[in-house]
Amino acid sequence: MSLRPAEGRRRITSAAVLVAVALRNFSLQENHYATSAAWTLFAAYAIACCERHQLSYEHTAKAAVEIARTTIFDALAALCEDVKTNEKLMTPGLEIAPIYMARATLIYAVLSLYWLWSEELGWPVKEHKIFLNQWLPKDHKQSYLWGEGAVPQFLAQYWYFSRVDSTWKSEMLLGSLLHALIKMNLDHEGQTFPSPYFTFEDLMKHLLAGFLQTGDDPLRGETARRMSFMSEGVMHLFVRSNLKPSAKLLWPDFTRLGLKRFEVEEAWQYCLHRTEAGRELIVMPPATKEWADLVDESRDCRLAKVPKALANEIWILALFVVLLPYRATPEVMRYLGRKLGTVWCIPKAIET
Repeated sequence: MSLRPAEGRRRITSAAVLVAVALRNFSLQENHYATSAAWTLFAAYAIACCERHQLSYEHTAKAAVEIARTTIFDALAALCEDVKTNEKLMTPGLEIAPIYMARATLIYAVLSLYWLWSEELGWPVKEHKIFLNQWLPKDHKQSYLWGEGAVPQFLAQYWYFSRVDSTWKSEMLLGSLLHALIKMNLDHEGQTFPSPYFTFEDLMKHLLAGFLQTGDDPLRGETARRMSFMSEGVMHLFVRSNLKPSAKLLWPDFTRLGLKRFEVEEAWQYCLHRTEAGRELIVMPPATKEWADLVDESRDCRLAKVPKALANEIWILALFVVLLPYRATPEVMRYLGRKLGTVWCIPKAIET
């Protein structure tokens, strides 16, 4: 069923009202992360509506998405203020248990994106720059790689690192992330290092299933090993540093992985929380590969399966893949890395 432009605007406006109503209790409890997450999904779905029905984004959804974008930024600013004034969040000690480390990793990620976004805007709240430069970690030691779903969170931190540290430290951190990602996928089954389709809550339910005895174990039966949704994209980001000897050391284990990704049939479906309209692809890397070919793959920053309007909303897209990590396909990682990262030591990007 196709929509007329006026009907599309009405539906998007109505959806925005429903989102605001649904968030009322979250707003009263000052749950700023929930607010930013809900408006991020709203923006993605509004863009999907225009893409699906071939409606003008400028005339149908742009105004609503701009309001959502402002609300998301304000929610992240409020989250930063909460962290700044909450001693329990500010002080070290989040590492005392996996659940706190996972929560800290998420907070570091969204506030890293807030830092990058504020840099672009010129820091509407000046005090936040001083605070975040002191509070945000300059490495991944306090973060928890609990599964592939955490990788976009680690990348958000990496892109922040690359802005504030002009040395090669950030690239070494990226190499360490790639090494850990490969090792975890080779050594652990899906029950203990889940794919990006499972959340940290799913993992904890599995680990505590015997203790809780609720019968609720989302990861029961997940036994796949040596399959990775994230390793290919992270490898491409690392190749951009032109650290060929380091990449060469990682390659033998990298080739033992099956590289998976889900490719949607049409671009608008990328914006959905779930869709079966697409295909899951698995590629086995060759035992040897020319460095020039790997560099050419890493240069490709085109987005064939993402609506242009979402690609242009870079901050919404970055938050979207943190929320829905299975949407962090290699092409999206390469694109975000081009837009948010600073290191580029290979020939110029392929963007058209």
